Amino acid sequence: ATRATESIRSASGRQPQAFRAPGGKSTPYTKKVLADLGYSVDASYTGTNTITTEGAITCIPYEWSGVDATHWLWNSSSGTEVEECWHAELLKAAERNAHLVFIWHPHVMGLNANWLETGERIIRFIVKDARFQIVPLSVLAEQYRPV
Repeated sequence: ATRATESIRSASGRQPQAFRAPGGKSTPYTKKVLADLGYSVDASYTGTNTITTEGAITCIPYEWSGVDATHWLWNSSSGTEVEECWHAELLKAAERNAHLVFIWHPHVMGLNANWLETGERIIRFIVKDARFQIVPLSVLAEQYRPV
């Protein structure tokens, strides 16, 4: 973890803020390691959509419905099915005044032009609808940290 963090910092000139465990699976030690390395956000899977703060780390979990590989690779869904799912998830999030984390991997979305176009349509839908904002996880985390 230290080497990866240093590599990102060296290449970008900035401290990485957010982390998502590979496959979404964190351990009981993840938050301590992240805090020790200067991260502020753990965006790993928790099984809930509840944002929590423990010490220096704010956990902003995702749901599998927002992960590209869930639809494209594991379930072999069509572009229409995925777009309908993502629209429905966005509308549910708006009704609950909740967040929705999308995880779109370049090595997944980039495999198929239709998948990229679906993502582009979702982004345009979000940008045009005043109920939604696209924000970095670090900005969302600030709203949940104690003052």
